[in-house]
Amino acid sequence: MKTMEPRDLGSEVPSNLPGGVLVDQMYVIAPQDLNTLLFSPDSNFPRTWAEEQGNTELQIGPWRFENGCESLKRDVTYIKAANKLIKATKGFEEQTYLKADGKVFAILASVSTPEVMYGGSFKTELLFCITPGPELSSGEQSSHLVISWRMNFLQSTMMKGMIENGARSALRETYEQFATFLSQTITPVDSNDMGLNKEQILASLQPEPQSDWKLAVHYFANFTVVSSFFMGIYVLVHIWLATSTTIQGLEFVGLDLPDSIGEFIVCGVLVLQGERFLQLISRFMQARKQKGSDHGVKAQGDGWLLTVALIKGDNLAAVDSSGFCDPYVVFTCNGKSRTSSIKFQQCDPMWNEIFEYDAMDEPPSMLDVEVYDFDGPFNEATSLGHAEINFVKSDISDLADVWIPLQGKLAQACQSKLHLRIFLNNTKGSNVVKEYLTKMEKEVGKKINLRSPQTNSAFQKLFGLPPEEFLINDFTCHLKRKMLLQGRLFLSARIIGFHANLFGHKTNFFFLWEDIEDIQVLPPSLSSMGSPVIVMTLRQGRGMDARHGAKTQDEEGQSWHCGRQDP
Repeated sequence: MKTMEPRDLGSEVPSNLPGGVLVDQMYVIAPQDLNTLLFSPDSNFPRTWAEEQGNTELQIGPWRFENGCESLKRDVTYIKAANKLIKATKGFEEQTYLKADGKVFAILASVSTPEVMYGGSFKTELLFCITPGPELSSGEQSSHLVISWRMNFLQSTMMKGMIENGARSALRETYEQFATFLSQTITPVDSNDMGLNKEQILASLQPEPQSDWKLAVHYFANFTVVSSFFMGIYVLVHIWLATSTTIQGLEFVGLDLPDSIGEFIVCGVLVLQGERFLQLISRFMQARKQKGSDHGVKAQGDGWLLTVALIKGDNLAAVDSSGFCDPYVVFTCNGKSRTSSIKFQQCDPMWNEIFEYDAMDEPPSMLDVEVYDFDGPFNEATSLGHAEINFVKSDISDLADVWIPLQGKLAQACQSKLHLRIFLNNTKGSNVVKEYLTKMEKEVGKKINLRSPQTNSAFQKLFGLPPEEFLINDFTCHLKRKMLLQGRLFLSARIIGFHANLFGHKTNFFFLWEDIEDIQVLPPSLSSMGSPVIVMTLRQGRGMDARHGAKTQDEEGQSWHCGRQDP
């Protein structure tokens, strides 16, 4: 580990594997201690977990360096316990450290079972990511453990779909048991402790105090201002020393025109220099009026409270002639915007500013982030990058301390990113769902039943949704393609989703309500088997994760045709 730490400092954390997330939990333990518990040769946890599963003959090899100390690996073998589908079989597992910098640990486990049917054609890969969590109100450290998976097919096989579905089902069941077993050894982070920690984190953020005089000196200490100052002094001294000349050409009293090409060029330079100097003063005065922090201003009302802490930026694009930029950030959620202060002449600005949104009746779906370079009150601001934070696809605990990479040509060229801390709290507790359904009943004029916790949990697992998402209603329908695909349509406060399972082939997607540009209801027809058709058109660039379910795709957007079959 000591050998790997200097090499891995600053390297990127591997992204989750595409098969999905099996475990996503925070624990009251330091990251290095959690890594020791799960992967140290001296730890007893792997053996007790193998016994819990019924696995036997566990052999754990020593960690070894390969490729000139480039990779740290070890081999694990065991006899996997028999189940309803397969008999007891031998498993081979190769574990490799992808990152180990002392705070963040990423381990890839490649599992093969060659004795099972088609076992030589695939490997199951598991990625264990251990990252630091926020400091708890008790002062203890926390760790965030995420386990994701994928199937790596070594050769093509007609049984690919069946193998993936079987592995997905078995892994989910296994790692639900793993999370429960691990929670008996170390304590999971309590959500109440995280809520208390929010106030401590925000209280620790203090904007850098800087007087207007210091900012002015920093902003105006450049070649344009200095050269303009000396040129102005030079011109004033010249006027004082010079004597009046005789009126000639087209001049008259009060109007002294240049008498040569040289004088004309000098006058032009002085005018352009003066204009540039006045623009700098105008930009500075306008920027100082823009105060960005909501420090001390609390959100009003009860409901969903969104708090965004803007910590700092990194590697923002230098677009000014000085080799720096004057960045500021605009956050937009549910049509309401919050704007940060402007940081002069900085590509790695430090803000430490807090923005709060008044209570919302329903949880927000998206937070838009735009970074601009300030170019004065009369010029269009230059975009330095943008990002979208999707609350439906993100775990709220992950956003408590996160680096957001910016998109856009300038941002991607410089690998720009922002350090944010985002908190989303519900002050109404369980009543928020009942109040929302009551509001919906008044709008649609129909009774809406509150779904059970088990139904909501199944709905969240089906689409990989956060725990605050709740099901409103679901219907039997078919997705209109070349052949009608029978399935169910699910409606929640923030998403609309479709799920179908045809002979083990699953179609599963969702998109946000706010992504929808237009909804049309077409009358029943022969092609829709006598059912009315709902046509949903999404705004351009939205719902890209669900594009495989669209009937048509063009430059204007994507369209989904669903036939409603429930009465």
